[in-house]
Amino acid sequence: MKIYLTYKTVDKPWGGANNFLRSLKKELAERHKVEFVDNTADADIIFMNQVSSGPENNSVPYTLSDIKKLKAKNAKARLIVRAVNLKSHGYPTGLLKYYLGDGWRADRNILGILNIADFVIFQSEYQKSFFKKAGYRGSSCAVIHNGASRVFDSALPRPAINNDSDLVVLSSSVAKRGSKRHDLVAALSKLPRVRVFHAGGWPENVPSEKVTLSGVLDHEALKTLMVQCHYLFHPASKDPCPNSLIEGLCSGLPVLFNPGEYKPVLIGWLL
Repeated sequence: MKIYLTYKTVDKPWGGANNFLRSLKKELAERHKVEFVDNTADADIIFMNQVSSGPENNSVPYTLSDIKKLKAKNAKARLIVRAVNLKSHGYPTGLLKYYLGDGWRADRNILGILNIADFVIFQSEYQKSFFKKAGYRGSSCAVIHNGASRVFDSALPRPAINNDSDLVVLSSSVAKRGSKRHDLVAALSKLPRVRVFHAGGWPENVPSEKVTLSGVLDHEALKTLMVQCHYLFHPASKDPCPNSLIEGLCSGLPVLFNPGEYKPVLIGWLL
């Protein structure tokens, strides 16, 4: 089987979509002998990791017109799209900003591509529900939860929890958007006898309080940090299926997560 990837990865941590596709490429090439080609004319499958061209190509979004032209070059190739997010869901703004800015147009473009796809992969039933609510009308789709690199495929040793030591917690997120709730990570660090590490990006407008900022880590460095921790703390709201949570679970690290939704105050929706 030959696959053309519209999303071009980089060989370093760059967020969930990049990490996911790097792991998938390695798995398919080594264990299933899949060939990745540079031309759609040679492909059996055109695979989109949402609608971005990926960090190697400055993450420029593809338009519906771009994808129709790609398909026209090889009518036999099946278009498969892995859905990721919508502006209205992951980056909530006021109604005026959403409709007058690029939010509404970006979401219409994403949904247009999904609706002409031969098959769509959703990462969770929750994710599928908000795409359908926004206008996805296709029927050829499936929910396939994210996986993790084989680096995380066995339970890691962790320190024992006892009254003589601090509770050590890890937070992991490359994205800096508000719905990742870095403010809750910072609040946790202020509790007595709690130490918090954060791997990934940290927004400039959120005080980090007592959080130890470890920066963006590769898988091996993240695994080394996990060994020091009792829990993974993932307070993000409205996350479709976070890779960091899957990595923690695969490595045997218990996860504290936020089941609620991110609801900006009313004034935020009006501005």
